[in-house]
Amino acid sequence: MLWQPYGGFVGIGTTDPARKLDILDAGNPQLRLTYTDGSVYSDFQVDSSGNLTLLPSGGNTTLGSGTEVLTVLATGNVGIGNTAPGVLLDLGSAGTNGVLRFNGSTSGNVTFQAAAAAGTSTY
Repeated sequence: MLWQPYGGFVGIGTTDPARKLDILDAGNPQLRLTYTDGSVYSDFQVDSSGNLTLLPSGGNTTLGSGTEVLTVLATGNVGIGNTAPGVLLDLGSAGTNGVLRFNGSTSGNVTFQAAAAAGTSTY
C-alpha cells in the first residue's frame, strides 16, 4: 500500500495512484464491500476493457437513490420501477401509467416482432 501525503492519494497494488483510492489487481475483484461477519458481500471488478462487473454474494443488484430504480435478480430478471421483476424485463409498478415510450418513429407506429412468431404486429 502506498500513501502520498502531499497528494492525499492511496494506492493498493500500485505505486502511482491517480485517485484518492486507486486499487490495482488484474486477476481478482478489486474491491469487496462486506456486511457484518464477512459472509455477505459484493465484489467489484474492472476488466482490461474498462467494463465493470458487480458480483453480489446474494445474487441481486439494486441501483437507486433512496428508492430502487433498477433491480437485477440472480435469475436474470430485470425490473425498472419494479423491485420484484417476475419476467425477463418488467417495467413500471402498479398504478403507473405510460411505463414504456418509443421515440423517433416518423410514422407514429411501433412494430413488435416475436422471435418465434411468423409476422409482425404494428400499433
